[in-house]
Amino acid sequence: MKFLVYVFCFFTSHILLAETNVSVFTGYRAGGALKEVGTDRNLKIKETTSNGISVDWSYTKNTMYELVYSHQETQLLSGTASPDVLIDLDIDYLHIGGIYLWPGERVQPYLVGTFGLTHFKPTSGGYNSKIRSSIGFGLGSRVKLTKRLYLMFEARGYSTIFNSGSVTLCGNAGCKIFISSDALWQSELKAGLTFKF
Repeated sequence: MKFLVYVFCFFTSHILLAETNVSVFTGYRAGGALKEVGTDRNLKIKETTSNGISVDWSYTKNTMYELVYSHQETQLLSGTASPDVLIDLDIDYLHIGGIYLWPGERVQPYLVGTFGLTHFKPTSGGYNSKIRSSIGFGLGSRVKLTKRLYLMFEARGYSTIFNSGSVTLCGNAGCKIFISSDALWQSELKAGLTFKF
């Protein structure tokens, strides 16, 4: 996922150099209810912190393109009263989309909509990674600190689409976790700094 961000930035550098904003952020990501095929037990993705980077550049006075990468290190839990950790899991979003901005002297609210890929990477149990398509939407605000520095606050939702209706996590020991769901919903609250170039 990180490699794709670097490749994109390289091939669009001539565009990104014109009125570009780069934001670094940290946040808190929640949500992620799934169901296991066969046992019918509920599974849950643990709420944890997230971090990432976004790059946006002007299209018109009030609109911008955006490329965003967001990373979460979490765990897949059984949905019981005393949940067991099934696997350690990294979830990455790599999205591209657009921003509608209300320009202001000090505070600049905005709406954002994106689409792209979700990368599920188990970091325990020997399971293979999975990539699925996803969409994102949110609202936020930038608060001007200096001519080129802003505080950024944002709430964003992600929906990962499972085209086949199921995801199977397989590894060296075979396929052990079978997940049946139409979509995975997650929400993210984040704050960071935006640098204007």
